[in-house]
Amino acid sequence: MPRPDLLIERMQLNLPSDQLHQARAIAREVTEQLAALPLSGSAIIDRLVVPALNLSPTASPSSIAAHIAASIGGQLGLRQTDGGGDA
Repeated sequence: MPRPDLLIERMQLNLPSDQLHQARAIAREVTEQLAALPLSGSAIIDRLVVPALNLSPTASPSSIAAHIAASIGGQLGLRQTDGGGDA
């Protein structure tokens, strides 16, 4: 059975001004981590909102992305094994 596709048409990140330069890296990491989730079936979801995250100012783009992907996965009813380590 083919693996379902995941399409994100638009991702809006609201970051502190000192982290804006990391937006592309964070978005790329989020999509990579979401692609690794065990999707099954299909659905059209018009909008998902991730609540504000309280992370360390030194959190890496990978860690920020892991938290965002975990929140999205949770809303989709999925579990992610690693939520990042430096939050």
